[in-house]
Amino acid sequence: MSNQLERINPADVGLSGNAILNYLEKLQACGTEMHGFMIARQGKVCAEGWWKPYSPGLIHTLASLTKSYVVTAMGILAFEGRISVDEKIVDILPEFMPEYLSDNLRALTIHHMLCMGAGNDTMQDRTKPSWLHDLFASDFPYPPGSRFYYTGVITSALGAVIRKKTSMGLMDYLKIRLFDKIGIDAKRLKWIKHPDGLEYGGGGLFATTEDNLRLGQLYLNGGVWEGERIISKEWVKAATSKQINNDNEKTADNRVGYGYQMWMCQPSGVYRFDGAKGQFVIVVPHLDMVIAINQMSEHPVTQKTLDITWQYIAEAEGADSGDIKLAAMMPCLSLPRTESGGLPPEDRFTQDGTFRFDENDISLFPGDLRMLSYKTPLGIEQISFSEKRGEVIAEIRSDNRLFVLHISLDGIDRLSNFRVADDLPEMVYASGLWMDDDMLKVTLRYLETPFTVPVVIKRHQNGIELSVSPEHLPQALFPEARPVKHTKICSV
Repeated sequence: MSNQLERINPADVGLSGNAILNYLEKLQACGTEMHGFMIARQGKVCAEGWWKPYSPGLIHTLASLTKSYVVTAMGILAFEGRISVDEKIVDILPEFMPEYLSDNLRALTIHHMLCMGAGNDTMQDRTKPSWLHDLFASDFPYPPGSRFYYTGVITSALGAVIRKKTSMGLMDYLKIRLFDKIGIDAKRLKWIKHPDGLEYGGGGLFATTEDNLRLGQLYLNGGVWEGERIISKEWVKAATSKQINNDNEKTADNRVGYGYQMWMCQPSGVYRFDGAKGQFVIVVPHLDMVIAINQMSEHPVTQKTLDITWQYIAEAEGADSGDIKLAAMMPCLSLPRTESGGLPPEDRFTQDGTFRFDENDISLFPGDLRMLSYKTPLGIEQISFSEKRGEVIAEIRSDNRLFVLHISLDGIDRLSNFRVADDLPEMVYASGLWMDDDMLKVTLRYLETPFTVPVVIKRHQNGIELSVSPEHLPQALFPEARPVKHTKICSV
């Protein structure tokens, strides 16, 4: 049986092409950076586009949208009769429990963890080998179910439940039972792991825009895919219904209610899978519609994208001539080109070749990745420069690894691969702009993520000065913001 999603024009399923054009125009104007976008109605894709350099087959950070994949794994496990939401966590994971069990911890069930009502109020370091012990050893000051507290480590603990029940990690369990069945290519996915080998269920998955759309379609179908039931109708209803109050959250669509690892939305009956920086799957049952979005946005812009979506669904239906314009526009979507500029008269870096650093904690990897993975390299040991026509090539030694970075100076995208581990992103575009004869500003765009990392390289008489700093980066992209890091090094 084919797992291809049918492609049609919006008018064929009663949608206005002009309304979609207006929707896209508003999204692009609201302050976000759009990466990928899909709309399906009646299970058929009627609009899709990616802003170059992003593309249909490119995986993208899901952040907390990962949680909706984990809750689907739990739903499959329940459908197989291997768990009940009323089971006590202390009975399932006794080896991770502290010596003293509080009454609140004893009362904790799968249901409470599914709806972020575990009763805890702290976040644990997911990069430590002891992360799961640390979670249950932390304070659980509130009775389970009495208070909403959102943390990805709780979702990862649900992954530990799956591992305990099945002796399988999340990826292996979902491959046969979900990915293969609904048309997701598991070989393409990446999933950041904890040091104990379990996938980080709270936010470590990388998948395509269409993968996410397919998961949303499964829920819109009531848990059935091409005639086969994958999760029960009762699980779908529970997951997509309000299970706990979250009315103390800051933004309008974050305080409508929370289900099982999913958010209720302001329009009645609409729910969404939601990841940081604006990764969304929005399910609109009354229109038989799923919308999938990958983007880079911050609050309050993230809420703006939802508000614009609610405006769109109110005017989505209709038939008009917008289909032709929409079909012409979608293949031409592109982000603005990063500024680039050629070499100054003298080869300011390449004439000296190699530079060595004193001990430092500079990293060329996005801060969010460093918070998620213990494998992310830290510290620059050495950089060697050379050049070809239109680019500077930097060979960077970091954490005893060698990374080759192609820095474009002519506006032509050049791909570099920063391969660290199978579960980490590796595709990087770098563009350089000479600010003056001695200062090169470099922008690293990690293509499998929403993130860019700005680097400034400044030439001095006896070496270079390297800066990788939150001064050049939006605060939310560098939550562990430190003072500007400058390290002078001597040429060799």
